[in-house]
Amino acid sequence: MTRNGGEGHQYIERHFGIYRSKRGDEMQPEEGNEPLPAEQRTRTKTILVVEDDEDIREFIGLLISTISGYRYSLVPDASQAIQFAQGVKPDLFIVDYRLPAGMNGLELYDRLHATPGLEAIPAILVTATRLEALRPEIEQRQLTAFEKPFDLDVFSLTVQRMLGQAPGELRADEGRT
Repeated sequence: MTRNGGEGHQYIERHFGIYRSKRGDEMQPEEGNEPLPAEQRTRTKTILVVEDDEDIREFIGLLISTISGYRYSLVPDASQAIQFAQGVKPDLFIVDYRLPAGMNGLELYDRLHATPGLEAIPAILVTATRLEALRPEIEQRQLTAFEKPFDLDVFSLTVQRMLGQAPGELRADEGRT
C-alpha cells in the first residue's frame, strides 16, 4: 500500500483517538504503486514501514500522510520488506521489532543494511518491548527507537529530522512520555 501525505493530526485523532481499534470506514482507499510524476520524484521521499499488526501499520502510514512530501509503502513482514527494497530504494526504514516468520526487526535492519546501496539508509525501530531490554542492540546499531505507544508529534518530528527536513536537533530514542 502506498500513499502520499497531506492532512493533519486532527484526522488521526478523530479516527484513532479514543477508538484505536476502529478501522477502515473513513480511511483513504489504497493507491497503486504507480510511479510519481517527474516533478514529485525529486522532492518526495519514500518511507518503508514494516509492521505485522495491520492496525498499527495503517496508523503509522496515516501518521506519515500528515506530513507532506513523503510517500510510504506498508509491508507486514521481513520477506516483503527485502523484496520491496530490492526494487525501490527507500529513504527511511520504520521497522517493528517483533515480526513474524523468524526474523525480528533488528535482524531485518542488519540484513537490509548489508545490502549494497542500502547501508546508509536511516531506520527507526518501534517496539512494544521495553527499550531497556533492547538498549545494547539499539545503541550498537545507532538506531532511533520508540516504545509503543509513542508520542505522535515526537515521532513525526523524528521522521522529518532523519530525512533532513526538520529544524533543530530532536533526540527521540526514548519515544515514550
